Amino acid sequence: MQHDSDLNKLIKTKLALIDQDCESETRGVVNNLYSGIKYEGGRLHVPDFQKAANLMAAVISCKEKRFNSEISRILSTSGGFRNSNELERAKEHVSKYFEEDLYLKRFDGFLEGVERAAGRYGLKFDGRAYRTDIASSLFEVAIKNSARRAVASVHAELAIHLHSDRLEPRENLPGANDIVDLKPNFMGFGINFNALIKRLQAKCRNGKT
Repeated sequence: MQHDSDLNKLIKTKLALIDQDCESETRGVVNNLYSGIKYEGGRLHVPDFQKAANLMAAVISCKEKRFNSEISRILSTSGGFRNSNELERAKEHVSKYFEEDLYLKRFDGFLEGVERAAGRYGLKFDGRAYRTDIASSLFEVAIKNSARRAVASVHAELAIHLHSDRLEPRENLPGANDIVDLKPNFMGFGINFNALIKRLQAKCRNGKT
C-alpha cells in the first residue's frame, strides 16, 4: 500500500475541504431553484432547465479553480514535490474528485425533485412537455468536458511544482572552473569556449542514448 508524504497529506486534506465547500454552495443554488417551483395562475412554474443544468455542472469549475489556487499556494511555500512518485500520488488524489460518475446522475435527481415539488400541488410533472431530455443531454456533455478540462488543468498545476526531476544531472552541467578562465585582459576573465563546447556535445550524446 502506497503511503502519502506529509505534503500529500496536506494537499489531500485541503482538497477535501474545498470539495465540501463547492458541493455545499451548489446544493444551496439547487435548493433555491426548488423554492421557485409554484402553481400560480392555473399553471406550474418550473425552473429554466438549461440554466439549472449549467448551474449544477459549474460545481466542477468551482473545484478546478479553487484546487489550482490552493495547490499553488501550498507548493510555492513548501518548495514543491521532491520526486515524481510524490507528484503522481497527488494526481491520483485530484483525479478522484473529477470522476464523471460522481456527477452524471445529478440532473436526473434534480428532475425527481421537481416531480416531488409538483406532487405537493397534486400535479404530475411531465418532463416531455418541457423537453428536459435536451437539457439532460447538454448536462452530460458539460460534465464530461468540464471533468476532462479540470483534470488536465489541475494536473498541470501540480506538475510545474516538481523541481527535483527537472534538474540536470550534475555531470552534464558546465562547471564554472571549466569554462571561465582568469586572464589578464581588460575584464579580468575570459570564456574557454572549447570547454563549453565539449560540455554541450557530451550533453547531446547523453540525450541521444
